Amino acid sequence: MKISKIFSGLILGCAFAASLTGCEADYEPDYDRIFFAQAASSSVNKLQVDKDALETKLTVRLVAGKAQDVKATIAVNESLIQAYNEVNGSNYKLLPAEYYTLNKDVVITAGTVSVDVPMQIKPFKGEEQYALAFSLEHVEGPVVPSEKSSNIVILLDKPLIQSVPETNYRHVPASDSDKKWGLKLTDWSLEGWIWKDDLSINNQAVFDPVSNPEIYVRFGDTSIPYNTLQVKFNGSQVNNPTEFETSKWYHLAITYSLGDQKLTIYVNGEKTGDMTSSCPEMNIDGLSVWSSSQQYNRGKGRMAQVRLWGRCLADNEIKANMFTTVATNANALKGYWKMNEGQGKVYKDCTGNGFDLICKMDPAWIADVRFDGK
Repeated sequence: MKISKIFSGLILGCAFAASLTGCEADYEPDYDRIFFAQAASSSVNKLQVDKDALETKLTVRLVAGKAQDVKATIAVNESLIQAYNEVNGSNYKLLPAEYYTLNKDVVITAGTVSVDVPMQIKPFKGEEQYALAFSLEHVEGPVVPSEKSSNIVILLDKPLIQSVPETNYRHVPASDSDKKWGLKLTDWSLEGWIWKDDLSINNQAVFDPVSNPEIYVRFGDTSIPYNTLQVKFNGSQVNNPTEFETSKWYHLAITYSLGDQKLTIYVNGEKTGDMTSSCPEMNIDGLSVWSSSQQYNRGKGRMAQVRLWGRCLADNEIKANMFTTVATNANALKGYWKMNEGQGKVYKDCTGNGFDLICKMDPAWIADVRFDGK
């Protein structure tokens, strides 16, 4: 069984903090408080549940020891997950009780300041996004629950492992040219995992939407290294300095905010380039990927988890969702191609909008690809 000794904290926006704490003043007189140690810096934490059961813990703590035992109950609080979803446009659900064990009755003995509460989380199936959420309740002793840290949300991620298609210049995955998408977007984002085994020539298309104004994402140009990206948009272009290695997975995200008049490029969750551009409306009627002709499309390309959004994703959203699936009905998700079919030549659009991508011939399918390098 895998053992996790710490939680990784996530930064909370004030909006969600308000749902937990009422946005009280930064100063909280906590000499008589009881709280979750893992929530001291952030009320939202994240854990990854792999193929083995995860052994972890919650630590319930006092600021100072008391002369008598302090008792409390760790109570499930599903409303915290609902509040998180409302603020973040996510679709986490409470993990069913049969997938975790936790002793909910807590006793901090007299003269001590904390107690570790072991928790085991079992692997869960399917593509639902799950979370746990707890509050400290029924406190007995000369303390009260901390308004800031007596609530905790634990987002549970599974490693992203799936089949992926491998294509070359013969396949040209593309939407149906006779079916116009009719998307009119002011803010937008396009993201996905990409892999290429040959970057020895310029103008290798990555994403090529049918759009007005043009957006075109490619490896290389005559004036830049062939293993770097260029994004053409709205009559201009921006070169990305990251030098990509062949036969290696990278997460690529491109966002646009009309309010900021800025297009931004992210590689593996980190901002790597941007440019200023004013585009009141982006019209998108289709999409092709790895679509260059034989002259320019060298070697093989792979791709997975491609998502088109009708909003500008925040930095933390890109990082949070790189290594996981997202809800098919997520806020402003316009197209979602998991590319995990494992057979056939159709990449299904999981949103229900019908924006499928179709290859000219069946690609090769690579099984059990894992994206986190583990």
